[in-house]
Amino acid sequence: MEEFLEIVDREGKVISIAPRSIIHGNPSMLHKVVHVLVFNSKGEILLQKRALNKDVAPGKWDTSVGGHVMPGEDIITAVKREAIEELGITLEKLNFLYTYIHSNQYESELVYTYWTIHDGPFNFNKKEIEELAFWRLEDIRNNLTSDYFSDNFRDEFFKYIYTFANFPLWFNTFTTNVTRPDAYFNQRMSE
Repeated sequence: MEEFLEIVDREGKVISIAPRSIIHGNPSMLHKVVHVLVFNSKGEILLQKRALNKDVAPGKWDTSVGGHVMPGEDIITAVKREAIEELGITLEKLNFLYTYIHSNQYESELVYTYWTIHDGPFNFNKKEIEELAFWRLEDIRNNLTSDYFSDNFRDEFFKYIYTFANFPLWFNTFTTNVTRPDAYFNQRMSE
């Protein structure tokens, strides 16, 4: 049975519903997706290497968790469902990071990104994921010009770095809707 997705405007309001096969391949049809950046207790980020049978970015390293929001599904439910489906984990504590639009020649996504900490173990979906590995942020930065990563993940990483490179560490003290992963890890390292 074919997957159906909501076509949305830039604010996430539903315009229509269409089959995934129509939406993928038509970048004028914006649809909602969720991403989770999973960090370990050392501050490294978990990346998944996509299976070679995937229609988007086969064999490329990608965001820890990523998937479509189903019609009528709320964002948090989608995040938790995707974490179970892809990594076999139940997410206890989620922290909202940001929302942005990712667009390429193939598709356009309204991305809702969260972060969490989990050291494993992971029981990942071997039909969708070839392997998992924790990466140091420096190693990701050093390899961004290579062909290792999906363009979706490159956009995600640039958004993450841009967002938090431009906020001072004390920013988290004054804000309740953004929890900075780097502030969390810096605090843990100083304890």
